[in-house]
Amino acid sequence: MASKIPTLSFAESLRAKGLLLAPNLLQGLFVRSPTGVRLTAAAGTERRAHTLLAELERRHAGGVMLLRGGKELLLVAPAAVRQVLDASPDPWGPPAAKKKGMGHFQPGAVTISTGADWTRRRRFNEQVLDTGRMHRLAGSFLEVVEDEVGTAAGGETLDWPRLEAVFDRIMLQVVFGRPAAGDGQLSAALGKLMRQGNRLVLLRRSQTFEVLHDGIRRHLASPHPGSLMEVAAALEPDDGVQPGSQVPHWMFAMGGTLAANVARALAAVAVSPEVEARLRAELASGDPGSPEGVAGLAVTAGCLQEAMRLWPTTPMLVREAQREVEFEGVSLPAGAKALIPNLYNHRSGIESPHRLMPERWPAAAADYRFNFFSSGPQVCAGIDLALVLGVAALARLLSGAPWTLDSPRLPAEGPLPLAFDHHRLRLRRRPAG
Repeated sequence: MASKIPTLSFAESLRAKGLLLAPNLLQGLFVRSPTGVRLTAAAGTERRAHTLLAELERRHAGGVMLLRGGKELLLVAPAAVRQVLDASPDPWGPPAAKKKGMGHFQPGAVTISTGADWTRRRRFNEQVLDTGRMHRLAGSFLEVVEDEVGTAAGGETLDWPRLEAVFDRIMLQVVFGRPAAGDGQLSAALGKLMRQGNRLVLLRRSQTFEVLHDGIRRHLASPHPGSLMEVAAALEPDDGVQPGSQVPHWMFAMGGTLAANVARALAAVAVSPEVEARLRAELASGDPGSPEGVAGLAVTAGCLQEAMRLWPTTPMLVREAQREVEFEGVSLPAGAKALIPNLYNHRSGIESPHRLMPERWPAAAADYRFNFFSSGPQVCAGIDLALVLGVAALARLLSGAPWTLDSPRLPAEGPLPLAFDHHRLRLRRRPAG
């Protein structure tokens, strides 16, 4: 069968790997390194990668390219992205690097599972996280958001360390219960293990792993009311589920990852007066303190999803063939990789790709260009809960006087850049009048 997939030249393949794979490793696969983010931003890596992918898409029609060597697919066409993600995790499963690094802090997690293990673990996650509906404990969780974000929203300034700390406390209470609000030991242990997982080499079980998972086991054995642990402990999971290995993903997704997304949304709104006016009009008549009220905040939710589209916390999805795969006339061996560059795809082939347009959502959620929560069978099981928490937090932070963005600088109402270093976030309240 003749191949329909163009193969990139050696030079094109080298450039693609240098601008897509190497920066991902430098920034960190599991937790972003402030130094790595700063270096890639200074080098203009995101802009150069976007320019290269646009050139390659023009030069090689179809949006599917094979890197030199025949073991890596580069996918920018939505139909091709859908073909891979709809066939995940079988035959397109987690890459070996992800399994190795993530296995350092959450072995047995659904995100690095395949086959029957994935099916059982996915079912468990959906049951705990109430996938596809408003979470049964949403009312209690929104009280946590109000308590924790309220203090930050009342200040005259806001920076990344403060926002990160707020979301850490929110995450601890949602996952483990109200009494765990100040249990920084669990967060610190997970952060250390994730930073170790970034390096992918010389990984071995450590005392830090025991600190994290001993703590998780204690909470599962004696869960606090109104927590995800309470929901998890009430289930009788199938053999092989390993409930404790699912928890670290909930922790970092509702902690640092959600904090980064809210930080970026705040920054984008601060430099978009027209969007801010629409958002404030919505909040004036809405109720961000109730599950029903949060569900009705369409503009606010659109701003959060636009921030995730513009600056995805996962710049590139990678899937690895678990066995020999036929893809558009090419036979790919087991171990072949499909590279899905969110950084480019999120801003390709759409209206005003570099502007904040909350009205894209929720209709855009079905578009396989946008994969900040992934898509297909492996779409994030906690998508609904993450959006509820994020929208409620964003709404609370936008109460009071408008924010002025001091750092990083963004153009006022202009095209938004491809890189945004949330570690440098600094906002201050705008003087009245």
